[in-house]
Amino acid sequence: MLDPELEKYIQNPLLMDGPTFVKLMKKFDIKRQELGISRNYVYMLRKGLRKPSFEIVQRLINIIKERNYVAPGGGFEPPTTGLTARRSTG
Repeated sequence: MLDPELEKYIQNPLLMDGPTFVKLMKKFDIKRQELGISRNYVYMLRKGLRKPSFEIVQRLINIIKERNYVAPGGGFEPPTTGLTARRSTG
């Protein structure tokens, strides 16, 4: 399941403002180079001087989905007892 805060931006990416964009970049540890943006652009986003473009928001969401994908139903860890090889008695 994805972050609930991110869900509303997936539905309508144009709602995302600059400071929220930078906060999500930091939260999911996404570097500006992965998005193809300059550090000046990140500065303007962080200060609220610019709004992120639709394409860059889409790139951010796609990277987060790739890294944070969880299969429905979760997973389980297989038991570890009884998996050792039997010793021969001879």
